[in-house]
Amino acid sequence: MDKFTLYQACFEHNPTPKLLLNLDCFCIIEANTSAAYLFQHETEELCGMEFDALNSNPSDSLLERLQHTLATGQTFFTFSLENRENEILQIEAYPAVLGKTNILSIVFIDATQRRSDEAKLAAIMRETDIGIVMARAEDGIIIECNPAMAQMLERKRSEIIGQSQAIMHPCPSGSDGRTADFAQHCVSNTDAPVQRKIITPHGKLIDVEIKAQRFKLDDQEIMLGFFQDITQRLELEAQLRQRYKMEAVGVMAAGIAHNFNNSLGIIMNSIEMARISRADPARLEQLLNNARTGGLRIRDLVQQILTYTRNGRHATEPVQLGIVLDETTNLLRATIPNSVHIITDIDVTDTELMVLADGSRIQEALFSLCNNAVKAMDEKGSLRISTGREHLSEAQCNPAFGCTPGYHARVRVEDSGGGIPDEIIDKIFDPFYSSRSQAKNLGMGLSTVLGIVKQHRGCIRVESSPGKGSCFDLFFPLIQNDDQEMPGAEDIRMPRGSGKILFVDDEEILVDMGVMMLEELGYEATGMTDSTEAVRLFKANPEHFDLVITDQTMPNITGLELIGKLRRIRPGIPTIVCTGYSSKIDQTNAADLGVQAFILKPLDLPALAEKVRAALQDFRR
Repeated sequence: MDKFTLYQACFEHNPTPKLLLNLDCFCIIEANTSAAYLFQHETEELCGMEFDALNSNPSDSLLERLQHTLATGQTFFTFSLENRENEILQIEAYPAVLGKTNILSIVFIDATQRRSDEAKLAAIMRETDIGIVMARAEDGIIIECNPAMAQMLERKRSEIIGQSQAIMHPCPSGSDGRTADFAQHCVSNTDAPVQRKIITPHGKLIDVEIKAQRFKLDDQEIMLGFFQDITQRLELEAQLRQRYKMEAVGVMAAGIAHNFNNSLGIIMNSIEMARISRADPARLEQLLNNARTGGLRIRDLVQQILTYTRNGRHATEPVQLGIVLDETTNLLRATIPNSVHIITDIDVTDTELMVLADGSRIQEALFSLCNNAVKAMDEKGSLRISTGREHLSEAQCNPAFGCTPGYHARVRVEDSGGGIPDEIIDKIFDPFYSSRSQAKNLGMGLSTVLGIVKQHRGCIRVESSPGKGSCFDLFFPLIQNDDQEMPGAEDIRMPRGSGKILFVDDEEILVDMGVMMLEELGYEATGMTDSTEAVRLFKANPEHFDLVITDQTMPNITGLELIGKLRRIRPGIPTIVCTGYSSKIDQTNAADLGVQAFILKPLDLPALAEKVRAALQDFRR
């Protein structure tokens, strides 16, 4: 077989439809059998026909489309064609001049299915409320995004496409322009969702859940990311957690009342005995110390409860895990039944057990875990709480939590309950799931624990056997702690000073006690129980006072409002706020509100002495 015969056979029997046209008149000079089938003509009928005669739509000129494609240098043009089944096909035509001849070859491809799929994909991209982004894996350059993603980022699509994916994230990018998360997704084999934040051009942070997949498109590695705004979900979860915490406090109320009564008994009995023991100074001092100890126990219990029940999002900071757990177990002892024996193995001096965390949320996790264990034991048995460190391998880490291999701090809670059956152990972290039959025990307990561990990029390990109790291990990533100082013994020295202080509180007894304490420290104090009258007194002689100490929660005018009024009279007057509880001010935001210091009630004389001295020294510099 000669070459011409071979070429002719390849042309005629090629499964891809092909036509050869004369460029001078755009008439068909050759057609293969596939083209004849596509255009519903015999091969002999096609030869000699004008190319424009192939069009089944008289209002649309195929010749004009062909000429436009050749003139503009485009690769292909498209047209519609009705087949034998009266279906409309979407055809792509790829013209090419054969060398230096006047012969034009056209290859036709049925793109109906592909274009239908593309149209469906475009509709999904356009209509879904989930943000979708496509970016090149090698450099993170965005090649496509849908309207929902643009709306989420508060940008136009044209402002996003062509930019690095790093513009969406508040975290810094690497030398290759990609963020660490993006680079990790490119090499990871998992498509587990992760929670992150994205950022708008105005600095607004949005909580999102991201699920990413890698695939090939035109021989190029592409990352496809799905972004779901979970801001509202997190707010609802926070509300649900707060409701659960308040319900938990209600459950613990009996234990709290028991310990309050014990401490009040210490105070009242010590005072009664002190009244009849004035002749014995040593005994009198011991009784007064007992009364103070009872008061401090109540103060600490109140603060621990307030810390546990506070709402809102809180920043993470380096936390010495042993100290947080020691404080938490002290509150647990005060709230769970005495029939549960708590055993602890916690080293509060271990400064290497440092984690980047929100201490109150770790406390919340331990409360939830221990309350669940107490219920599992029917409020009778032993509960062991311990800490340690453990190296987790990649196989032990859950990538959905953002957990990475390395050394972790371990919090272990073991109970002597009935254990968890194998068939339900995978469901125990589901919200409102319980292995117990009583509906009243359903809640968010273990689901809350899971959420907190996930927030801190840790992981959970559960070991349990029916009849042998359960062991829960919570893991949190360790941080370096080269410069952490060990807490020293309490300094009970009380610095004395001089100056005139205005002390304001709506409780007359507290005012009297505050004035007495300040005078004991060497200051000249004026007490007021009416904040409005305090403003009038201050206004009469603004330069008379060196410092103002005020309660926050008072009728008519709050402490912060009082400070505002006084500073309009005399800008720069030093101030200290003392309160048992306030949602407006605490130790972390006192300075931001223009307050020199913040003191928790009940007032502690050494702490008051130090705060007053520091405030006056700063003012006098």
